[in-house]
Amino acid sequence: AINWFDNRLLFTREEIEPRMEFKDLKLTWSEYDLIYKNFKYIMKSTASLTQDEVMMKLFEFLKSNDNARHALQSEIRHICVDEFQDTTPLQYNIIKLLKAPTTGITVVGDADQSIYRWRGATNIIYDFMRDFEDREEVQMDINYRCPDVIIDCANALIRNNSLRVDIKARGTGKEGKISIIPCTSNKQASMEIGN
Repeated sequence: AINWFDNRLLFTREEIEPRMEFKDLKLTWSEYDLIYKNFKYIMKSTASLTQDEVMMKLFEFLKSNDNARHALQSEIRHICVDEFQDTTPLQYNIIKLLKAPTTGITVVGDADQSIYRWRGATNIIYDFMRDFEDREEVQMDINYRCPDVIIDCANALIRNNSLRVDIKARGTGKEGKISIIPCTSNKQASMEIGN
């Protein structure tokens, strides 16, 4: 939970407490705060940083040190981010700090395929669309991997997403079939998939 809040740049009680229920935390604010302070104490006393803390330090450094940021920006001609749908707000802010007005930027992502919400990823694609209005979009809507029946099924599910870019994937005419195998446990489902 600590990384989830950090990745969203949420640090104060006013920012975190209303979201604790969303994260299904069965803690009071006092309990969370105590865990957070102990975690930070242990990390500091052992001279350790999590990956998220490394990114946070980079963000703070770039934000507060104009000379260093401009020096880095002058070295970067183009920024390319793959799997952009899984970018956290912290990572996105680092990208924006590294991008100079003359720096090109390419992002590749599919908002319908975000799988890292548990670690702080949000629908950052929509922030990118807002922040870079003069962008050129290339929709890659042809799926070369899956049979058309799988793509049609996925489209039927995805169209129910409330926040999405209206893209309908299409196939290449590959034939295939969908099998529904009822399972009573995760272990049984794993065994079926393995077979």
